[in-house]
Amino acid sequence: MKQLSVDALAQQCQQNTQLFNIMFVLLSRCNENCVHCYIPDHTHPGLPTETVKRLIDEARALGALNVTFTGGEILLRQDLPELIAYARSRWMRVHLMSNGVAMDEDYIRMLAQLHITNFSTTVFSMDPQVHDRITQVPGSLQKCLDNILLLHRYGIDVTVKTPLMEWNKYAYREVEQFARKYGFAFRTTTTIFGKTDGDSSPHALQIGQDFKTILDETDALNEVYRGNLKVQEEGAAPCSAGFSSICVNYDGTVWPCNTLTLDVGNVHKTPLARIWHEAHALLEWRQRAKLPRPVCDACPVQKTCIRCPGLAYMEDGDLYGCSASAKKLAEAR
Repeated sequence: MKQLSVDALAQQCQQNTQLFNIMFVLLSRCNENCVHCYIPDHTHPGLPTETVKRLIDEARALGALNVTFTGGEILLRQDLPELIAYARSRWMRVHLMSNGVAMDEDYIRMLAQLHITNFSTTVFSMDPQVHDRITQVPGSLQKCLDNILLLHRYGIDVTVKTPLMEWNKYAYREVEQFARKYGFAFRTTTTIFGKTDGDSSPHALQIGQDFKTILDETDALNEVYRGNLKVQEEGAAPCSAGFSSICVNYDGTVWPCNTLTLDVGNVHKTPLARIWHEAHALLEWRQRAKLPRPVCDACPVQKTCIRCPGLAYMEDGDLYGCSASAKKLAEAR
């Protein structure tokens, strides 16, 4: 019998339109106030515990292996350990996305005992003045680093992410050295999203001078940790969103992913299986996403453009049109 790696299984699920990962945006509340945050409102407490459990069961019945919890700040949910334990009892791999501040060693020990798959967190800079200026919470860097090292001590896989803006545009160099020292996965990006309500004000924080140098260096780093990012192949899905992954927002709205915020249903009204198999907007996305885009055919940078459809939809209002952010990166490359 042929054995598949998790990555190969994920790719096979994407090709076969088989659910592999469900993401929950558990809440919009947060204990930080990051200057670039794409969430416009930080007051929503999220779905009830029993609703999330029901959706975990529904996702598992559809074949999902992974569950990802993100926010807002997931550690503000008092039921997070219960939700993790419930997903693990269904033999699901659990990924957490958190700023890592609101934990102590007892909490981290509990995460280790539940055998979570990965803990993903953000370090904006190894300089506390820079990191804390972005989070707008004094002491947040030190607390985050302390907990990252505790996660490492307890054998939990960690991913460190560094979104770049003018305030921290060279910080990826030191943060990557920190990640490499401890064997963490590392991700960095020069893209700063607008808000999901259409507010583009975070774009004012984007890198100005020396952008080309930074992009070249971060491309090389991302290649080391993730391999080459590929231009969408003709007739293939652009990504896993809606093909092997689905996202449930804190208000029950279902999206293909938390970047591709196309409304395909609501779990308060429709079972997840019906949304996955029957939602008109989702079926249309799966069909049209694989088709050639005339707007791209005439573009001189199409062969180097790593287009994110969610970003195009969020910032340019056209799911199948040009992504100004992706075009900017392709032109710089």
